[in-house]
Amino acid sequence: LNANTYTVTVRDSANCLTVRSIILNEPSPFILISDVPLLNPPFNLTCFQTGDGMINLSLNGGTPPYNYLWSNGAINDSIKNLSANSYTVVITDANQCTFTDTFNLIEPPKLVAFAGTNFTICGEDQTIITATPISSGLGYWQVINGDFSIVFDDSTAATTGVSNLPIGNNIFQWTVVDGICSDSSTIIVTAASSITSIPGTNRTICGSTTVLDATRPQFGFGYWIQTNGTAIILDSTNALTGVQNLNIGSNNFSWIVSNGSCRDTGSITIRRRDSLDCLTPIEFFTGFTPNNDGVNDGYYIKGIDEYPNNELIIYNRWGQIVYQVTGYNNEEWKGEDKSGNKLPDGTYFVILSIQGIPDVFKNYVDLRR
Repeated sequence: LNANTYTVTVRDSANCLTVRSIILNEPSPFILISDVPLLNPPFNLTCFQTGDGMINLSLNGGTPPYNYLWSNGAINDSIKNLSANSYTVVITDANQCTFTDTFNLIEPPKLVAFAGTNFTICGEDQTIITATPISSGLGYWQVINGDFSIVFDDSTAATTGVSNLPIGNNIFQWTVVDGICSDSSTIIVTAASSITSIPGTNRTICGSTTVLDATRPQFGFGYWIQTNGTAIILDSTNALTGVQNLNIGSNNFSWIVSNGSCRDTGSITIRRRDSLDCLTPIEFFTGFTPNNDGVNDGYYIKGIDEYPNNELIIYNRWGQIVYQVTGYNNEEWKGEDKSGNKLPDGTYFVILSIQGIPDVFKNYVDLRR
């Protein structure tokens, strides 16, 4: 039966009547008062995964005492240190009457600050720093190594320019906040002095060896590399070093200087001439006086000593060969014919052939005693 007033009439065998009213009462209904605090409005937890949520209950009605059973196993009327989740409570009174309710606790989104990766700038006092854009909250930059002369274009923008950076490590912190919670990340921007490679000048040489003469950097170190050819660099870490086994033609070298992560590269070309190009040009003297006075007594051809594989032929004005020799060495011809007889004064014609050179050298010489 439900709670109500019930009347009963009783008649006995003598037809006597009696009437009785009975009132059935029921406990008052359950009235649950709940308190689920907003620790970071509109969220029930202070920050992401802080696990500090709570539910406080106050119950009226029913028949005390009350038993509480929560979905997480708790048996108290109030529970705390809760993570974001759904919690259901079943309340049972002394008459085994039950009441059920569910509460959902939500947490703020995770705040993530990432300032980027460390980097170096060379020879400059300004750059751009870029943090990862934020999905919630607000962000701001600040200098944390004490040099407050640095200027931000916009300290609240994830990507912003910074200037007036001193030499050395400059530490910036990017902080994301939502009013209560925060997350921070740092980045180191190293401002280094500029470094310039000075490798020397291009040049053309004879022979297979030379010297590389770069300028040693004021900061850091330098080293040589060859970008073509098979030359041997004797000490690649020395600005002034010998190089051997140069190829005929162009030999390219780079002088690379480094100061931390600052680098610069300069290049030079050393051209090795062909051996024939390096020989002294042939130059004929057009007169000599073979009179045994110790001056200009033999016929001299400048440069002939560098061409030992040669043939010299001397003709008189009538086209007759008066002197001929293979492997002529300077001043061997003293104005005599093939038999050693003195030739008369006059003009003679010279023909010089050199092995490996297709052209024949022709000239004349005046013989005067």
